[in-house]
Amino acid sequence: MNLSQQRNNDARSKEWDSPAADESRVRALEMLALQASSNYATDYMLQNYLFNTLGLDRATAYDLLVLLGVWSATKLGYWSRLTVHHRHQSFPSHVDDAAKKLAGTVPQHRDEARVQYAELPAYTIDDPTTRHIDDAISLERAADGSEWVHVHIADPSRLISPRSALDVEASLRTTAVYTPEGVHPMVPDCMAAGPLSLTSANATNYAMTFSAKLASSGEILDLKIAMSELHDVRAVPYDSVDRLLASDTAQLSSQREQQDGATMQRLWTLAQRRRELRIKNGAVILHIPKPAASVSTESASVRITTDASYARPSRIMVEEMMLLAGEVASRFAHDSRIAIPFRVQEQPLVELGVLRERLGAVGMPAELVPFFSMTFFNAARYSASAGRHFAVGFDQYTRVTSPIRRYADLLAHQQLRSFLETGKAALEHEAVARRVGWLDAITNQVKNNSRLAQRSWILAVLQRLLDGHSMRTNAVVLDWYQELQNLVCEVLLPELAFMRVAILIPLQVFDPAALLLQPPAQQLHMDADAATVVTTPTTNAAAAAGDFSWLRHGVTVPLEILTANPASLQFTLRMVDEQRHQSFETVAWPKAAFAVDAL
Repeated sequence: MNLSQQRNNDARSKEWDSPAADESRVRALEMLALQASSNYATDYMLQNYLFNTLGLDRATAYDLLVLLGVWSATKLGYWSRLTVHHRHQSFPSHVDDAAKKLAGTVPQHRDEARVQYAELPAYTIDDPTTRHIDDAISLERAADGSEWVHVHIADPSRLISPRSALDVEASLRTTAVYTPEGVHPMVPDCMAAGPLSLTSANATNYAMTFSAKLASSGEILDLKIAMSELHDVRAVPYDSVDRLLASDTAQLSSQREQQDGATMQRLWTLAQRRRELRIKNGAVILHIPKPAASVSTESASVRITTDASYARPSRIMVEEMMLLAGEVASRFAHDSRIAIPFRVQEQPLVELGVLRERLGAVGMPAELVPFFSMTFFNAARYSASAGRHFAVGFDQYTRVTSPIRRYADLLAHQQLRSFLETGKAALEHEAVARRVGWLDAITNQVKNNSRLAQRSWILAVLQRLLDGHSMRTNAVVLDWYQELQNLVCEVLLPELAFMRVAILIPLQVFDPAALLLQPPAQQLHMDADAATVVTTPTTNAAAAAGDFSWLRHGVTVPLEILTANPASLQFTLRMVDEQRHQSFETVAWPKAAFAVDAL
């Protein structure tokens, strides 16, 4: 071996033994255990080496990770780690260093190029525990009597420039991830909870403001976008907003409270007009409770809740204002020919009004209709070209209200900022189109896995409750389909935080006629040619011949849950037909998500 080869071998050995190499090996083990892929070529090569050369399989990779202390032996971390993008939870050192340097940069003077909101209050409406605050709302009454709603959004594009280390890292992560164990941010916390957040703790808050002049009907008469500085930021929690909306402003104790109350009540009126206008334009308002789990490491407890806060006036008001900002941004970008990630959603094949009528005709309870309706929705997606968003009722729409938490929003901010400053967007249409393609794929995977992490902890609580016993509950049939030699029946479990579950029914071992106490007099199916939902008579003979189309939507099926496995995300359960005295055991697993995402 010559001297040059020896030096190369020494360099490779040093590189292999470095902390960075350890991180790559751990990532490769995680990818193998999760049967996932990484965005890093090094990880991909190591993963192939572990699998093909060393012969490690998924189970062995998992055991190694537990042995090394990287994963918990409870396996619950499995689903949460799967949500954390493609790598470990911490940021690379060069990204952390860049963030700390930028977070310590405090401008000494006002930026006169920005619109100054020195005396107009900007209200941040969030939960008290929210640390990354990226939106605020103002109401301005102009001298001519017109009203302008200003939606101020945090301005990370001030510090995160395109192709910088922070931008590249954010683009790889695509979104902040919320799991029962906590929040995994898209940008380092020293920035997300510091200079990028809109808070009274900052002497000056930098924002991009989306403004709309509204008619009394809620229609947009004029719009504008500007870089801004906020000097009177007021934090008002959702509970306080609801209290102000229900109060007589004249009876409030202080002049400031009276001002805040009057502003909130006018914003609420405008929000209601905006919602009425959206519904008139075809928007769909569906109230669907969501199962949620939160984990406290301090008290070693898990809390399971059903989130129904969407119906509170404060939440509706904020939602409508954020949708207004999205409409302003999309119209401005479209008219100015700025390429941004627009949000589009095609119309369902089924007309939802007809669907509701048909579901009522076959006996589905009204409170369950939204759950079934969602199965007919097309998934909302990003597009480099503007288009109609069916669910929100806009001819064009984008999302710009969470640039600290969503990379697509940050990309839109960077494009708009460049146009406002130079008259030209930073990226051309083709470059944005390329980014949009993988944004959808990665974001959807992360969000679905985040929901699976929630369900993993719900099953952990259920596993503890069962403790060798079984639990009886009822399931409501939402959908069904045949998959190879099995029938898959998707049901809703109202008594388990409205979890949506798929049940596997092996056709060769069980007569599906026992699923229902009585076959319905009519069947529900979709007529693709007529683009509607129709009902037709069915017969017991059709079921006996193996036609399972009579499986009725909305029927209640008794279940007995036998075991719950949070690691594999599976139940074992017994389905019981009490009239025929028949039962069978099978497996079920939680479904990840519905298709629609309004904001």
